[in-house]
Amino acid sequence: ACEKKLPSEFVRVTKEVDPKYEISVIIKKLDLMAKHPLVIFEKVKGYDIPVVCNTDTTWSKFGLALGVPPGKVEDYYAEREEECIRLNKYPIKEVRKEEAPCKEVIKIGKKANMHEFPFITHHEGEAPYLTRAIGVVHHRKAGCPHAAHYRFMIKRSDFGVTHVTPGRHIYNIWRDRSDQDQPLEIAFAVGLHPARAVAAQSRIAHPPSELDVAGSLMKEPLEVVRCETIDVLVPAWAEIIIEGEIPPKTFEEEGPWGDFTR
Repeated sequence: ACEKKLPSEFVRVTKEVDPKYEISVIIKKLDLMAKHPLVIFEKVKGYDIPVVCNTDTTWSKFGLALGVPPGKVEDYYAEREEECIRLNKYPIKEVRKEEAPCKEVIKIGKKANMHEFPFITHHEGEAPYLTRAIGVVHHRKAGCPHAAHYRFMIKRSDFGVTHVTPGRHIYNIWRDRSDQDQPLEIAFAVGLHPARAVAAQSRIAHPPSELDVAGSLMKEPLEVVRCETIDVLVPAWAEIIIEGEIPPKTFEEEGPWGDFTR
């Protein structure tokens, strides 16, 4: 849709690029030129999976995703979020596994290897990071999922580290589990419709869930499906779901990575 309706904001890169530094430097150079097109890197060195950047970096792309003019995006989002809080007219809808595209390929145990994904190394001296994933956990006290953007550092093929900020939703949920000596089950969803992804940046109290806000933005319930190895509901139409758990009372070195705070 972006390629067809916003051709000036769409770039398809057919030349092979390296996920270590090269992809990030191309995006950075475009940023310095005050250009923020959606970029598809079709050939990523060492991988058969493409990389997409800048899905929602302009009001026009946000407007396209939400189905409203660019100048109406902020008002539309505020109205839809408020309606979700008051009425929750479009609550999440759980579907069967066979109805969920994210279940087309399932890898469990030793077959689940995160090194198969082209995670980007952004700057010299940094580790590979998944930066645009939506972390989803189950909020027991609220009886609903909690979702937000959480960075994810890849340390090994089966081991990653996320950053839990004190005072935020996931911190309180994690503390509750950890105090009971229980792991926090978490899933990372990659590759969502921008209108679904932006809902995860909501700061609403629970319930409802950020996944309900996603339904409100599109005026139809977000279809979710239960994970394979943990009891967490995730967006059924995500490209990739990474499932795992955070052990109780466990801490790891995280970083370095230059977050949005620079």
